[in-house]
Amino acid sequence: MKLICLNAWGGRVFGPLLDFIKTSAATTDIFCFQEIFTSSGLHKLSNGMRSNLYGEIETALPDFKGAFSAQCDRYDYVSSVNFDLSSGQATFVKNTAEIKKSGEIFTYKNKNEVAKDDKDGDNVFPENMQFVEISYKGSSYIICNVHGIPTWPKVDNPERIRQSEIILDFLKKSSPTKKILCGDFNLSPETLSVGMIEKVLVNVTKNYGIKYTRSPLLLGEGDTVSDYIFVSQNVVVSNLKTLNIEVSDHLPLVLEFI
Repeated sequence: MKLICLNAWGGRVFGPLLDFIKTSAATTDIFCFQEIFTSSGLHKLSNGMRSNLYGEIETALPDFKGAFSAQCDRYDYVSSVNFDLSSGQATFVKNTAEIKKSGEIFTYKNKNEVAKDDKDGDNVFPENMQFVEISYKGSSYIICNVHGIPTWPKVDNPERIRQSEIILDFLKKSSPTKKILCGDFNLSPETLSVGMIEKVLVNVTKNYGIKYTRSPLLLGEGDTVSDYIFVSQNVVVSNLKTLNIEVSDHLPLVLEFI
């Protein structure tokens, strides 16, 4: 199977992003996206983001079933809006696999609990982890799609430690034995928050020597890797790579596994 994980950056690079999704669909089984918006209409958002990116991707993937998990309503990351709008994570699974269950857990704050960062005054949003349980050729998998706490710098703090604890507790209690945890964790590789997960799951990003997961569109000093894929020991990985394409401020992570 092949899984592509990508922070879609709200669809700011919409044309190349959609082209990439369409051309990848034939050989991909699962797409996991972070920073996705959904709305009943097409509205103008801050910084060129797409108000119904979820619907536009859904249309581009007719052979897939999608699931969306909202973390916040009526905000476009910069300010509140006066129309229906939700942001969150989205997972699309090819119809050759069956989605048995989907949902989310909150890893930071509660849904719609927006606060101000004490340092720079930016909005700080709640964060969630989406999960999708699938059945494929007699095997059951749980795919977890994370967007981590985005405050800078991407180092340990009590909230991030707690985020890892919540994720690990959920995985411990989940029934499928094959587990894949992926997403934009907004964490540097050397953090204890990443190390906690490495004690339970295999850090495929580390094992395959991935040096950059941020794209040239927004590659800042000290922020080279913030996206990870972790798997349980019984998931056999045949390859992991990044694609050096500018469809977001993050690079797509491409996992091949059985």
